[in-house]
Amino acid sequence: MVRDYNFWIYIITNRNHSVFYIGVTNRLSRRTWQPREGVKPGFASKYQCKKLVYYEHYPARSCCHRSRIAVEEMVGSEENRPHQSVEPKLE
Repeated sequence: MVRDYNFWIYIITNRNHSVFYIGVTNRLSRRTWQPREGVKPGFASKYQCKKLVYYEHYPARSCCHRSRIAVEEMVGSEENRPHQSVEPKLE
């Protein structure tokens, strides 16, 4: 018997959008409520990540974790990429 599961990848941020938290959960409503109310100590509560900016549903936990890793790699590669100047160089 195949059972349906609900897994979510989500991204929450703080008021200034300077810190992002990427997580996986099976109850999205609970995981967005906990840091907002300060119930569960951790990274999201410490940096006041209370605003949900993205979520995506997956039927299997393994798919959800693969997607989370891909998102973290994209974010990390953008942070490590050198910023290009908008102004052209004068020679």
